[in-house]
Amino acid sequence: MLETICDILKDAYARNWITSRDGNISIRHHDRDHFYITPSGVRKQTLQPDQFKKIGIEKGYYDQPPRLFLPKILEK
Repeated sequence: MLETICDILKDAYARNWITSRDGNISIRHHDRDHFYITPSGVRKQTLQPDQFKKIGIEKGYYDQPPRLFLPKILEK
């Protein structure tokens, strides 16, 4: 499923339907208790399945701790 989403994002970027880093993409299968979301600051046209973050809906769990994204201008 995530591989298909990555392929769709590459195609959408090639068609100029989306920009590289604006917004996030999330996906949830109708019978699952979690969803996947793209992290901030990741180029959608080079996104890999292992870069999606898994978020639990009921339990509020993460597969990895969330990472704060700061634009380069704020990092010092």
